[in-house]
Amino acid sequence: MVRERGPVPRARSGGLLWGIRLRHILLLGVLGGSASWAWPRSAAAWELRNQAVKTADYALCMIGPSGPRLLVERPEEFKEQVRQRVVAAQATERPLSSCAQLASDIGVSHASFRLHSATAESFVDYQNLPYAPADHSLADLDVSLGRLKKLGEDAWPFLGGSPLHLVKPSTHAKEARLVSTPQPSIQGSGLPARRHLYRSTVAYGDTMVVSLGVGASAQVLVSKKGGIAGKPGGTRLSGSVRDRCVGADDSVAYTLSTTTDGKRLVLSHGGHAAPQAAVLSTKDQPIAGISCDDEAFVAALVEPPDDKGRRAVRLRICPFRKPCHDLAEPPMGSGRLYYPVDIARLGGDTVIARVSGGITRVTSSRDNGATWVPWTVVADGSAISDQTRSPFRLLVVGDRVLLYAGAEAGAPYQLLISDDHGASFRAQLAVKKRANLPAVLPTSAQSRL
Repeated sequence: MVRERGPVPRARSGGLLWGIRLRHILLLGVLGGSASWAWPRSAAAWELRNQAVKTADYALCMIGPSGPRLLVERPEEFKEQVRQRVVAAQATERPLSSCAQLASDIGVSHASFRLHSATAESFVDYQNLPYAPADHSLADLDVSLGRLKKLGEDAWPFLGGSPLHLVKPSTHAKEARLVSTPQPSIQGSGLPARRHLYRSTVAYGDTMVVSLGVGASAQVLVSKKGGIAGKPGGTRLSGSVRDRCVGADDSVAYTLSTTTDGKRLVLSHGGHAAPQAAVLSTKDQPIAGISCDDEAFVAALVEPPDDKGRRAVRLRICPFRKPCHDLAEPPMGSGRLYYPVDIARLGGDTVIARVSGGITRVTSSRDNGATWVPWTVVADGSAISDQTRSPFRLLVVGDRVLLYAGAEAGAPYQLLISDDHGASFRAQLAVKKRANLPAVLPTSAQSRL
């Protein structure tokens, strides 16, 4: 009997095994290719979000709350805000140093990164003068967002639209202190732009009489607005203040005289005694400005130009009926105080104003130069074409100080007002507020009324 055998199992062919492995490899290849295509794009999207936040934090650190928006929408305005921050800083301060790490994190250029460790006075923008010693310029500040745009291209399709909408600061970001420079909005008139030796004022009720200059070149103005708007007139009322520097009480006054050997003297008048003379300077030192109160006479003297054409200013003070001596200069970083400069004195306080490249800065001392308050930018006309119209001349009007540019032929000019002896200046007239004129008129004024 023949036994039937079942079907003999067939061995798997090598071709079938190879086909299965090929499909796996093809699948793995597709997956690997997709991963190699997607991974760098997803990584770019992640990096873009991090960099966008750091960029916003940097902008916030540089100029404050408006920084991120301005950096994205108006980068030139962003740079202007940074310039104002640098200009408003003290000479030896490093105004951008707090943002250095963020600048490094977002990968700014090397030239831009160096700006963040620089002192304010090392920027050419700080003095805004061609001969000012400077190692840095804000023209090198990197405000390009090309890095974010490139990451946005690399992150497609994981990110749609412009990558700049991601520029939003983190919740823990530090904001810069807002820097605001008042732009003069008061239009003065009547005061001339040229320098005068004497500038004395006297009040007759609401009428202010201003006597400028000396001798035949003297000019007398009368104003109903506390010296803001003046016009020729008031000569008959100017006798007590003409050709002299007069204190708050017109019984105290100072005049200048020159000896035969070329010394310039200050004569103190008042105190029911003969005038007392004190040596102020030599005749070859021009006077940039003088001012006085009942306690002292102060002067800003211009020295000969240096090899760069700069003219340093020497400050002198002559206490009433006492010898003159140098007044300590306010700190200027590594430099000197240079002309154009003006000086004012009232109530025992001394005010200094200087202009450099259209930027007006003011400081004051309450202790005859022993200490000075930090320089403050009160007007920034560096962007206008006629920088000579930047206000820097000072005029004491009662208990108020005017900072003005002056103009000829009755043209209007910029003007600011200080009601706190030069500690601060405002650019608008106070509503329904009259000038702080003396409550009691000088005796000579009462006799004329």
